Parts: sequence; C-alpha cells; structure tokens
Amino acid sequence: MASARKKDKHSLNLFQKILAFRERKADKEDDDAPRKPTIRASFTLLGSLPYLNDKSVIVQQMLPPNPKLSEILWNFARYKDHRRIRLQQNAHFYSRHPTDTPCYNEYFRQHPMIDFGPLRPGEMIYVLPDKPGRVFLEVSSRGHMFGNVLTLGKVMIFKDFCGNLHGEGTVEKYMEGHAPGALWERTEVGFVNTTGAKWASVAGRNWKQLVHRALRKDDLSVRICV
Repeated sequence: MASARKKDKHSLNLFQKILAFRERKADKEDDDAPRKPTIRASFTLLGSLPYLNDKSVIVQQMLPPNPKLSEILWNFARYKDHRRIRLQQNAHFYSRHPTDTPCYNEYFRQHPMIDFGPLRPGEMIYVLPDKPGRVFLEVSSRGHMFGNVLTLGKVMIFKDFCGNLHGEGTVEKYMEGHAPGALWERTEVGFVNTTGAKWASVAGRNWKQLVHRALRKDDLSVRICV
C-alpha cells in the first residue's frame, strides 16, 4: 500500500511538472505571436432595468475591427457586476439612439444591427436587452410578443423578439382601431414565462395605462386581447 501511494505521488508530481512546462511554452508562444489589431468600442445600455435608475451605463470593450456578435455577447456575459447581460436576455444592438432616428415619433420603427464591422475608434453602440416581463398582444388569430418596453421622449417603444423597435402608434395600429376587449397581468419569475401562473384580470385601465404600470415593474407581464 505504501509503495502504491509513493508511486501515485511521484506520478502526480511528474504530471504537474509537465503541465507547468506546457503552460510556460504556451505563454511564450502567445508573447511571440503577432498582436491582432483591436479597437475600443463603447456600448450604452438602454432600457428600464433596475440598476439603470434612468441613467445611462456606458461599457467599453476592446474588440477586433470586425467583431462577431458572439464575441460581444460573451464579453457582456462574463461581467460580474451591473454591466452583465445574460444570453437569456436576448440583447440587441443599435447603431444610433432611437431618438436620433429621422422622423422619431409614435409611429417610428428601427431595426437592430446585423454586423458590427468595420468598427470606428470610439464608436457608440446602443444595447437593449429583454426584461423578465413581457407584453403580449393578441389580435384575432395573430399574436405579438414584446420583450421590453421603455419610454424615450414621451414615446413608448416596444422591442419585439427579433430586436425591432416599434413606436406605440405602430403597436396601436396592430389593433386595427378596436379597443382591447380584455386586459390581464401576471408576475414572472426569471426570464422564463411561468406557465403555472394565472393571469389576473385588470379593470378600469386602458392598455397604455397597463403598459405604463409594467414599465415600473420589470417582472410584470401584460396581456392585451382584442
């Protein structure tokens, strides 16, 4: 038994020496390898998130000139503080602030960025993740789901699952001029809809009042039936 333990200890020491040698060799190869060019990009986090408190949070990242979406998302997911955005939050990125969009009004629309290159030094990119709560709009046989709603310049902006931004007038147009027949709300847990939670009927409010209520509570889902 003692002989076996001595042999195991010797094998472990040898393995650790080999591992340390390989790590030193890898570090040296990294030092000798040519450095890839990087660009400092700035990201402004948008949205009614608890940690924002109506203030912008700017995050800077060193990225290659033509970064991939996966690289940027991975960087955000690795943060351990208020800058962290998890993959479940379905974040989308925009080349300009919504209020800087031409003809910004209640009928405006904006699409997310598809690619990120080539980046310009100091370029500002705007980020909008989803919230735990959702806004569901059911019109006849069609349904629309919005993962985030925020107010910018007195206009409510709805973000759909694909990252497209819709002004409140565009959403109201989906209703085809009909007043909602039923309004419901429920509290969500995490970023997955709680299928077991029951919808509570809401009376005495119009649909905009109900959505404004959801703006103040990130885990509140709203269901509008027409």
